[in-house]
Amino acid sequence: MRIVAFIEEPETITKILSCINEPTLPPRPSPARDPPEDYLDQSILEDNNLLNEINEFEGDKIQNHWN
Repeated sequence: MRIVAFIEEPETITKILSCINEPTLPPRPSPARDPPEDYLDQSILEDNNLLNEINEFEGDKIQNHWN
């Protein structure tokens, strides 16, 4: 199989899709899902000392925003 042409005109694309009974509009995006329950498991963060680093970073961001 090889590409022999590109069809770029929207009207032509719509006609072709209609002829082969395919949707002419893109599907609607699905709603976002919830993160997994262990996404921010505090015990994992505390074990790796990441919780303190995150809190310090957030504090720096807040201070820099107001300065």
